[in-house]
Amino acid sequence: MKYGKTIRISTTHQTVCSWAFCPINRRFLVLWFGLLFLSFHFPALSQKPALPLRPPSADSLEKILAQSLPDTVRVKILIELARALWATNLQESRKYATDALTIANLMDYKKGRANALNTIGVTYYYQGWYDIALGYHKQALEIRKSINDTSGIGHSTNNIGIIYLGQRKNREALNYLFEALEIYKTVKLRSSIAVAYNNIGTIYRREKKLDSAALMHRAALDVLKGANNLTGEALSYNSMGGVMEDLGVYDDALRFQREAYKLYSDVTNHKGMVNALTGEASALFKLKRYPEALTQIRTALDLASSMNSRPELRDCYELLARIEEGIGNFSGALQNYKRYEALKDSLLSEEASSRTAEFSAQYDSERKAKQIELLTAQRKGQQIQRNLLITIIFASFIAVGLVYVRYRTKQRSEAALQDANVQLQEKNALITEARSTVEALLLNVLPKPIAERMQAGERRIAENFSDVTVLFADIVDFTHLAAGLPPEELVAFLDAIFSDFDALAERHNLEKIKTIGDAYMAVCGIPEPNPHHCLNVALFALDMLRVIERYNIHPEATSPLQVRIGIHTGSVVAGVIGKKKFSYDLWGDTVNIASRLESHGQAGAILCSSEVYDILKESCIFEQCGETALKGNITLTTYFLRSVKQQS
Repeated sequence: MKYGKTIRISTTHQTVCSWAFCPINRRFLVLWFGLLFLSFHFPALSQKPALPLRPPSADSLEKILAQSLPDTVRVKILIELARALWATNLQESRKYATDALTIANLMDYKKGRANALNTIGVTYYYQGWYDIALGYHKQALEIRKSINDTSGIGHSTNNIGIIYLGQRKNREALNYLFEALEIYKTVKLRSSIAVAYNNIGTIYRREKKLDSAALMHRAALDVLKGANNLTGEALSYNSMGGVMEDLGVYDDALRFQREAYKLYSDVTNHKGMVNALTGEASALFKLKRYPEALTQIRTALDLASSMNSRPELRDCYELLARIEEGIGNFSGALQNYKRYEALKDSLLSEEASSRTAEFSAQYDSERKAKQIELLTAQRKGQQIQRNLLITIIFASFIAVGLVYVRYRTKQRSEAALQDANVQLQEKNALITEARSTVEALLLNVLPKPIAERMQAGERRIAENFSDVTVLFADIVDFTHLAAGLPPEELVAFLDAIFSDFDALAERHNLEKIKTIGDAYMAVCGIPEPNPHHCLNVALFALDMLRVIERYNIHPEATSPLQVRIGIHTGSVVAGVIGKKKFSYDLWGDTVNIASRLESHGQAGAILCSSEVYDILKESCIFEQCGETALKGNITLTTYFLRSVKQQS
């Protein structure tokens, strides 16, 4: 709308000039354009210094990692490095903690494993993935209890309490936090005692017990005196600032938040800096210092976005919406309320879900109130009535423009949200399908417990098993039979035999390890212990002899089809090898002896070691075949397994 068109509404040029130069109307125009300017083009220049991307300690720790270190030391350095990056780069932090967990698992270093699980849990907590974080912390707590790590038990208990705090389960959170506080007092960990005090104070503040909350935060500051714990002091000041704001002492709240920001900056704690900036912006907002509040909250929002810290992003969007509303930028306020509600829903919060509708109603109410006020003012005189008429028309055009912009913005936002939801559903469907495919493939090549562990994140699995029984079987003279069969028929024939063997293995609780040509390898007692491992393998072997007789009707067979079987019992090492093609395999003398017994056995017979005989002599019938010289200059007393004794 051009200004020239506006002045034609007045009856004379003199009338318009008198309106424009009227002191009341000049102030009205200045206020209106000022609010309009703030709504669409408010500067967001941060008064804070440029932020370092990483704490200095991270670079020093990475230099140490480049050296040759014992595994236990490497685990400790990786965890320290991950913790140094908690407040700046959560993805990188989780990577280092996962590397530490892998090494600790391989060397069965329980304390290192618990510390790594705890560290990974903290990264998920900072991103708002509370359920995932809770799982890691509970695993860490169980390990720490098993090794009587009192300090570690306190840390895990405190972290579980913090997660319940984030989920707004106040009673559960208080139970864990008070338990952690008592543990910390027992071992006299000053910094940890202060952390527990601050967390308990946060719950009291949420429950509007402000005096109790202030006592807890002051107790934390008293404990930290002389401890040189800048992070703990910063957390206490940040918490005290929040309590002072709730009490209405905004100047003190602002002072506490600025002190917290300074301390967090000194230790390069980006998460803490976001919380302090948000608290500072909130106090400035309550003091109606809107430009400063807007600058601080936008700085906090940028920093929270760089960290992908969803709880902090949620709080920033909510406060930014309230500040925008305070300066009259209703379109911006509406947009930020939507962002706040989307994040809030993703964090399983069910509070105040109707802020957008409330704001729209408030906006309509305020607009109508201004129109009524302007109409009432017309009674003061004809001259003022003309001025107010022009003002109403001018304001109406702007209001219509704002309503139209808001309407168009709402349409675009809803369309974008719908598109995003459709894309998200499609991606979720693809992910679910891919996950099902991966699970099926893993179960085809790995035992179910091992596949589940790999899906949970383990990449190097190696274990010792002291009591297992290994079986090797080979189809006798199968090469001669194979030479006379077409390839398709040969594969189908061998597949039928091995499928029957697989069914027998499942019935007797054996785990098939692999097939090589016409050879078959299986084991009982892994990956889950089985007290009847030796008897199960014996029954499986006898059934193999019966099953192979079904295939002696093949026209190409010039002699009866038979298998040669070897069995030995003892200890093995089992694990997963390969990166692109996984394989679960066994190693050790037990495997080698079982293989050599098979190769030195007889067709249609089951050759066993004396160890197998000693275990099964009361339940099975054996025939001694004397001393057998095996490959590798090994001589063993061996027996043929003939059958199972009938139970009387």
